[in-house]
Amino acid sequence: FLFLIPSETVDDWPINSPYALVKDRDNADYIYNIEALSQIRGRKYQTIRTHINRFQRQYPSWYTCLLEIDNYQDRQAIKQVYEQWATDKAKNGMFVNTDGQALKRLYTINEHVKLLCLGIYVDGQLVGYTINELQNNGYATNLFEHAMVEFNGIFKNVTLANGHFPPSTKLSILEPPARWRAGR
Repeated sequence: FLFLIPSETVDDWPINSPYALVKDRDNADYIYNIEALSQIRGRKYQTIRTHINRFQRQYPSWYTCLLEIDNYQDRQAIKQVYEQWATDKAKNGMFVNTDGQALKRLYTINEHVKLLCLGIYVDGQLVGYTINELQNNGYATNLFEHAMVEFNGIFKNVTLANGHFPPSTKLSILEPPARWRAGR
């Protein structure tokens, strides 16, 4: 079985393929409108704005930074955030082992895929991240979003980071936010 096949791949799926494609509503993904997500305007985004504003007021030293999956320090920071996230999820009775296994596999194939990894830092500590695979067609597939739950509003800020891809990617439609940093 293959799961989570992007719709762009399905559109180009060979008619004579030995595989049958079946839509699985239980595993449907969100598709973000990058422009709308980066601007978060209107009633539809009021809740997201509230969480983001609360986070940014509570943690004025926050910033977004590119992560390099090949960099040992970045991997260790990602691992630390993941482990905290997994511990918090397990306390709520959620099974999260598959994310950890997938993250380890990603480290072994990362030179074969184009990844864009963004981290959110507070006081110099990584507290949330998003890892995206860049597709050739101008899309990106979000592979992971993990964060430390004790940072109130962090998950909405991690999601918002996906709306601010660096200018070099096809997905970028706006300049990065003022809190964007090229390095640490």
